[in-house]
Parts: sequence; C-alpha cells; structure tokens
Amino acid sequence: MESEILVIYYYWNSNFLSDSFYFFKKGFRFWTCTFVIYFFMDNNWKFISIILKNQINPHFLFNTLHNIDTLIHDNQDKASKSLVKLSDIMRYMLKDSKSEFVDLQNEIVYLENYFSLERLRLKNENFFNYSISGSYKGFKIAPMILIPFIENAFKHSVDSSIENGIIVKISINNSKLVFNCENQYDKAETDKDKTQGIGLETVQKRLDLIYNNKYKMIINSENSIFKVNLELELNEN
Repeated sequence: MESEILVIYYYWNSNFLSDSFYFFKKGFRFWTCTFVIYFFMDNNWKFISIILKNQINPHFLFNTLHNIDTLIHDNQDKASKSLVKLSDIMRYMLKDSKSEFVDLQNEIVYLENYFSLERLRLKNENFFNYSISGSYKGFKIAPMILIPFIENAFKHSVDSSIENGIIVKISINNSKLVFNCENQYDKAETDKDKTQGIGLETVQKRLDLIYNNKYKMIINSENSIFKVNLELELNEN
C-alpha cells in the first residue's frame, strides 16, 4: 500500500495526476472507477469488503475525489494535502484497524482527517464545529467505533449554509471517553431514507460485543436535532 501511495504522489508532482483529473473530468464516473482501481490494485477485495461492512461510506469517497478534482486547478497545494489525508484514511482502514483495539491517538487522527475532507464541500466553514479536550495518549479504543455516528450526522444534516449544523465534542478524563454528536436534520427527508437507523443498530451491537457493560449510550431526537451521547471506558496501553 505504501508503494502505491508513493507512486500516486510522484505522479502528482510530475503533473501526471493533474492531467488525469482534467482528462476524465467530462466522464467523472469512469474516472472515479479508474482512480479507485489504480489506487487499490493490490487491495481491491479488501476495499470492497470494507464497503460491504459499512466501514466506509462510498458517497464520502466519491464526493472527496470530486472535491479534490475541483481543487486541482484552483489550489494544488490544498488538493495535494487532501489526497494525502485520503490515502492516510484508506491505509488506516485497510491495515491499522484490523486489530481489536488501536491507539486512541491514531483513531483521533483518522477522525480529524475525515473532518478535514468533509469540510471541503461545506458552504459555510462554521457549519461544522469540532472540539476535543483531555489527554488521549496511552489509551486504546475499538477502531472506527465513532465514525458511524459522524457519517450519519453528515448524511442527514440540513443545508451546510447554516452555522453549527453539526457539533462533535470528544473529551477524555482519566480512562473515560465522552463523545457527543448532534446534527440538525430535515425530518421529511430523513423519513424517506429506508436505511435510516441500520448503521446505528450495527454499531450498538458492536459496542455490546466489545464493551459489554463498560459503555453507556443515549440517542434522542427532538426539535429536528439528532443527538448521540456515548460514554465508554478506555483500555490502557
């Protein structure tokens, strides 16, 4: 995987990738598939498996590639950094997250890379509000246990022109992690989604299996605001 990322980055610097984005711009779907196959040529079955397990939202991947495509001619430095963050996310999901537990610090980096890429498509930079407090070094957490709540918030949030449409807060105190995520949503649009709640049910089953009685979760929806409050005991290194 490392070699593939280096190859892509090398071609980026030689303007090959920029030309590729431009060449396939009119046929975006074909370009997207070409890029994904090239990027994961040695891990394609693992990649498909991850999508099927709902560990990555394919819409996030394709939207991010489209956003990077848009940046190519406007801000190549930002586009390059975004591509590196995307590759870091994929490496983390394909390799690092195989373990039952990962360093909390690595999980936080993964989440912050995700936030950074989601911000690319926001109309208002104040739409998404993220904060973290406490020391997260020396602890372990089940990998990708928080991302379904965040993906759900972005998927069902209202127009990104408003402020504080999504608020994510993470705090660590001793060995206790508190995760709060809330988003404003359009009830009419959410009711149309037949898959609403499936991802959250899956993560709750995973919490039951891994943390058993070492976590507490409260989910509620009121006045078109969806809120998740999760508290769990972290493992120490």
